[in-house]
Amino acid sequence: MWARQLELTLALWLLVSPFVFGHAGDSAAWATDLLCGYAVAILSLLPHWSPLRRAHLLNLPIACWLILFGALRAPAPAARNEVIVGVALAALALIPADGRRARRARERLGSIG
Repeated sequence: MWARQLELTLALWLLVSPFVFGHAGDSAAWATDLLCGYAVAILSLLPHWSPLRRAHLLNLPIACWLILFGALRAPAPAARNEVIVGVALAALALIPADGRRARRARERLGSIG
């Protein structure tokens, strides 16, 4: 679940970044950061409930949106921030929610060889 905690940290950064970078007059950047931040926060908390253990995969479209939105904007620090957060979010979204299964499989493979 460490990946979900890092996703939650990225969500909090997205919620704070409009204030850090001061998107002056750019309402699209404000909306993108705030809406994506709330969505990522919710989607990173849902896998803690076992029926929704794959909800973190819904962070992939959000990550793609952040990458595209940041890449299509003028090269400003805020745009680079969205690209970097999008790439990190995409990488974390691919990590399974239940790491114990992978550890058990690795232990079984270790006992065979």
